[in-house]
Formats: sequence, C-alpha cells, structure tokens
Amino acid sequence: MRHMRFVSWNVNGIRAVIRNGFWEWLAADAPDILCLQETRIHAEQVSDDMRPPPGYHTFWHSAEKRG
Repeated sequence: MRHMRFVSWNVNGIRAVIRNGFWEWLAADAPDILCLQETRIHAEQVSDDMRPPPGYHTFWHSAEKRG
C-alpha cells in the first residue's frame, strides 16, 4: 500500500527558494501534494521558469494586501 506524501513549507519568498535549488529538491523529494506559504508573489507575477513541472497543478490564494 502506497501512502500519499503531503508537504507544507513556509518558503518566505518563492524567488529565493528557486534560486537555491527548489526544482532539484522537488524532483528528488517528489511529494504528491506540496503547499507553499509566504510565496510573496501573486499568480499574475509567475514567470515561465516558475511554472510547475508536468504532473503538478497550481492553485493560488493571494493575500488581499501585497507585501
């Protein structure tokens, strides 16, 4: 029986974790569900190099107030 892996991570800025090996970690750890908090970015600001790899889907709930 396979268990589902659920990871929740307060990244305190998605741009910083991407610069520091986020995609390599994601490929190696491969959680089934990944929740990121404090991304400090809104959905419309996500660039192509920030898009999730195949098999992952994104859902955004941005803060009312930026910052």
